Formats: sequence, C-alpha cells, structure tokens
Amino acid sequence: MSTLEILAFLLDAFGFLIFGRVIISWLVAAQIMAPTNPIASMLFSVTEPILAPIRNVIPRVGMFDFSPMLLIIFLFVASSILHSNS
Repeated sequence: MSTLEILAFLLDAFGFLIFGRVIISWLVAAQIMAPTNPIASMLFSVTEPILAPIRNVIPRVGMFDFSPMLLIIFLFVASSILHSNS
C-alpha cells in the first residue's frame, strides 16, 4: 500500500466521521441521544477542530450548518485525486 493510498484512506475515514457527527447531531437535537453519550462526545471532539475554522468562513444559515457538507465534499474530492494518482 503506497503512501498516497494510506492518505486517501485516512481522508475517506475522516469523511465518514464527519457524516457520523452530522447524524448524531440530528439525534441529539431530536433528544434521541444525549450530548454526553461517549460516541457523540468522541465524534464532536475529533471533528470540531477541523469544522470550527470552516464555520468562521461559512457561518450558519438559520439553523443549517453547511460546514460539514463542504468538508465532506472537499475530503472526498481530495481522496479521489489521491486514488487516481496512486
């Protein structure tokens, strides 16, 4: 496995973590899951350092936060580029 393939895998994995955070944030907002749940806490602590700077550039629109969607698109495009070069 080359370095580019490993990096592409890590980008894919982080994209899935972001997607999981989105789903869990909906469950927390619907009060189906507590924000103190260990899985929710782990996902928020891992993804927040990357999402916070994006939120400074792209603020929320009403109750919608588009920063996870933008980050997921970026991660999967970057991963696709890495896969095509490896």
